Amino acid sequence: MQSGVCNLSVIAVRKEPSHKSEMITQLLFGDSYKIIEIKNDWAEICMAYDRYNGFISSGQVVPVSDEEYDTMNNFTMHSITDIVQVIYNKTKNITQGIFIGSSIPEINDELFILAGDTYLIRGNMTTDIPFGTDRTLIIEENIRKFVYTPYLWGGRAPFGIDCSGFVQIIYKLCGIKLPRDAGEQSQSGETIYFMNDAMPGDLMFFDNPEQIITHTGIYLGNNKIVHASGMVRIDDVDTTGIFNQDRQSYTHNMRLIRRIKA
Repeated sequence: MQSGVCNLSVIAVRKEPSHKSEMITQLLFGDSYKIIEIKNDWAEICMAYDRYNGFISSGQVVPVSDEEYDTMNNFTMHSITDIVQVIYNKTKNITQGIFIGSSIPEINDELFILAGDTYLIRGNMTTDIPFGTDRTLIIEENIRKFVYTPYLWGGRAPFGIDCSGFVQIIYKLCGIKLPRDAGEQSQSGETIYFMNDAMPGDLMFFDNPEQIITHTGIYLGNNKIVHASGMVRIDDVDTTGIFNQDRQSYTHNMRLIRRIKA
């Protein structure tokens, strides 16, 4: 199975092979994937980071060797921590902007290689986080970069993001890998049974009338939650659910709380 990598700032991944199909997630710069099939104008892919399947335009496919794919997924990839970071492609003599959460391979003297191109980068990115580190401060620091980001179904970028994409990227920035969808994320970590035991950084999950988990957010402490609903916003939360002060009503029904550890 052929491998590929995203060398653009963001690529829409769609549910079906059509530009009219809904966007279910996004590839960010440095995200790698396996190519399941290329047919006409579309490539069906499986993302390496979270095993999410979807379709991208075949014109956006950038093949990489299996060796490079394995290197990207078996060794530490640094994540961009600036909201937007400018990089320079020395091979093609072009400058491009990439988003927070984008993945960068090993850097030597501010240079890295991706899919055969050499890039120059100067900016902030994650470093290896020692096992056992309390990641609460890292989570809180990166949350501030996303507040007021507009909601976008399938989004993972700071100009449009959905609830589970927001949670996934925030945790990626502190070195913790989570699945893509809220339902799958709710199976990670350990259950916190009482609201009084919840700690900042815990994930909260909310269900619909059919008791299907459809929403998630990050607990901030003091009965506050940050989540993507209309925009990335901070609301009140209690055992009933999320209380929206603007609407003066509950908008999401509490289902469970999970604590994720590295």
